[in-house]
Amino acid sequence: MESTISKYYWIYTITIFIITTFIFYLLFGGVLFGTGFNLAIFFYMLIVGFIIGLISAYIIGPLILWSSFKKFDDLRIEGIIQELSKRAGINRVPKLMIFNSPEYNALVYESIFGPRLAITSGLINGFYSGNVTEDELKAIIGHELGHIKHGDTLRRWIVQSWISIFHSIGSFLLFTGFILAGIGAVEAVLERNTANILVGLVLSAIGGMMMLISKLVGLIALHHDRFNEYLADEFGARLVGGNSMISALIKIHQTNSGILPKGIPYSPYPDSWQVKPVKTNPIENLFSDHPPIEKRIERIKKMGIQ
Repeated sequence: MESTISKYYWIYTITIFIITTFIFYLLFGGVLFGTGFNLAIFFYMLIVGFIIGLISAYIIGPLILWSSFKKFDDLRIEGIIQELSKRAGINRVPKLMIFNSPEYNALVYESIFGPRLAITSGLINGFYSGNVTEDELKAIIGHELGHIKHGDTLRRWIVQSWISIFHSIGSFLLFTGFILAGIGAVEAVLERNTANILVGLVLSAIGGMMMLISKLVGLIALHHDRFNEYLADEFGARLVGGNSMISALIKIHQTNSGILPKGIPYSPYPDSWQVKPVKTNPIENLFSDHPPIEKRIERIKKMGIQ
């Protein structure tokens, strides 16, 4: 039985999606271009954002991850995944993947061919060496199954759709503006023509503004991500036990805190799942898509899930 708030995660996601889309519409449609509010255009933006979220979640994202995550055959771990998937009511059991990294971590993602659950080689080695118990591994897998059950991959990309679009456009305009300004500087010296300098500076300013606003609006999306992590923790705790989840979180934190960042290989979307073994302050936590470990543990304890 999930908590009351966990039953309304899609309502929360759609609300955040509408808010972020509305902000971008007002800023760049209403303010920048002076079009005023047009319900038809706003509705069109919602549809486009949702379609982009679908394509990103099920096609683009998996293609980017494909080169880093490899299929992995392990009857024991696959048996755990099948057992927990059945208990969780997940019909499409995720395929087991591996990512070569010493950290203790796991990630799920969706594709048109079904869900995938990637586990780091460090976590697998920790399990077979006895440093990670079976209950702790089940808790970690249960957390990831919570993401599948809640459709978190799709929900995250829907929320991120227009944020990513405007940030990408802003990056392009900023880069193009710098190039034009550079060309204009050369022309100004040779031909005394400053037109390209002005155009370049204007494009750079617009691009920089779009990137800055995208980052600020992205704070809302990051809150959405942290919300998803709390729900996945709760799901895993209710599936295998709160004590196992707490123990797993502590084990992950202790192990990964001893790994130097340079010892962790790069993977696509590292900010979305790879652990940064550093202590963060409240400001940094605002820009994180994962809540602090201590807050995650505290929330599980308050729920009284044994």
